[in-house]
Amino acid sequence: MLLVVVMFMAWVLPAVADVPVWQQKGENLHYNIYLTFIKAGEAELIYTPNKEQNYTIQSNAWTTSGIKSFFKLKDTITIQGKHTIHTGFLPNSYTLKLAENDYRADKNVIYNRGNREVIYTNVWGKQAPRSFSVEANTRDMISALYFLRSIKGDAKVGDKFSLPVFDLDKPYLMVVKVLSKEDVEINGHEVSTLHIQPVLKGVSEKRTSDKWHIWVTDDGNFTPVKIKVKMKVGSFKAVLDYRKIAGKKVPFIKPKDKYNPLVGF
Repeated sequence: MLLVVVMFMAWVLPAVADVPVWQQKGENLHYNIYLTFIKAGEAELIYTPNKEQNYTIQSNAWTTSGIKSFFKLKDTITIQGKHTIHTGFLPNSYTLKLAENDYRADKNVIYNRGNREVIYTNVWGKQAPRSFSVEANTRDMISALYFLRSIKGDAKVGDKFSLPVFDLDKPYLMVVKVLSKEDVEINGHEVSTLHIQPVLKGVSEKRTSDKWHIWVTDDGNFTPVKIKVKMKVGSFKAVLDYRKIAGKKVPFIKPKDKYNPLVGF
């Protein structure tokens, strides 16, 4: 699944006055998707806040025209929840709709925090809705990404962070390792990043290997600029094409430049 990527921290949320502009005004992250070296599609993450301290995150992915002749994909994830300085990015609902060639799926998760449970429904499946006991602060993995990006603090090489997540039909503990600091090239510019690796505890060893690798900006925003997933043959890679805040593009520039417009956004 595209763009289900996370890094972890465990510090106190910043005061309202310190909240970055992207959290207040909204953000659009647009990616180009590659299978090995071939561009296969595009994807986007759209975060929309409102005055009632609620949020919506929508993730869309689709194949480009050159790939559609043998593989068509149009996937959408919609998440709605609550985001305050005390409860950062806690989802109330998560809906996944998949259209991949002839395959269709419609799945949703409802979070019942009062009872510390989630209810999973496979709309097109034959099973009845299923309930799972979870920890009070359990999130979906995308909301977890935004929660961690909203936290004030620094991450250093060697750090490990953990958080409970629910991935459609199973609860997991996600552990993220900070592997290194790296300068990566994005749209012709060097960007200072942290190279991280998320692992879901509770799944088979085959899925807990070094399959996922993510590079996030080392500027306090932790914006994911590159995602690489190893596959049996080749690899899947998502590279950030542009970032918009309140509808305006925010450029990525070399970290050594005196003024960096990413900081504080």
